[in-house]
Amino acid sequence: MDTILKVRPDAFFVQSESSEYFHADSPAAIRAAEIRNAHRFLSLGLNYGRRVDSETYIYLWDKGMREAEYQFFLERSLRHHCIMGTDYYVTNEHRVAPEGRTWAAGEVFGYD
Repeated sequence: MDTILKVRPDAFFVQSESSEYFHADSPAAIRAAEIRNAHRFLSLGLNYGRRVDSETYIYLWDKGMREAEYQFFLERSLRHHCIMGTDYYVTNEHRVAPEGRTWAAGEVFGYD
């Protein structure tokens, strides 16, 4: 994106993401569902310079992202060049078990 903007400062980027959602199958699965839901738009959040919650920050750290890389995304401010697109299918909603196993939930919320 940075390279393209150097040549075309008026460029826009269309980013598409699936509107996944994870439903806890039981009270014991709430934490597993919350973690999956926090990660579902992580790529868009980073591209748009949005701060992540502390648990997601630890997840990024564990996956190899360091402070300088995280700051890179926060400071880029490219969201003014982005158009976000999302999709929804009946397969986008999932049930989550306490241990993290998932399966199709069918349409619960729909595109709401």
